[in-house]
Amino acid sequence: MAKDYYQILGINKSASPEDIKKAFRKLAHEHHPDKKGGNEGKFKEINEAYQVLGNPDKRQQYDQFGANFESAGGPDSTGRILLVLRAPAVLTKAVLELILMT
Repeated sequence: MAKDYYQILGINKSASPEDIKKAFRKLAHEHHPDKKGGNEGKFKEINEAYQVLGNPDKRQQYDQFGANFESAGGPDSTGRILLVLRAPAVLTKAVLELILMT
């Protein structure tokens, strides 16, 4: 099941960057593994959510593609655009042929 970073931080999708930071700090402080009763797994999950939602570009991609946004498309290390196509095989084949022609 995909992670819902908004739910992890206890905020809604319209939260401001300040609200995101405030929620992260509160939860990170509460679950920090160095604190008595801290939870390292929960702390890592909170940090992961903040790494995405605290970055405007990653947040926009997450909102568009969901938790798998990093594999949904974007430039690879060579600057080429990577595509994950969710279309019928005929369309996929045609698009791939166009890409290979360039």
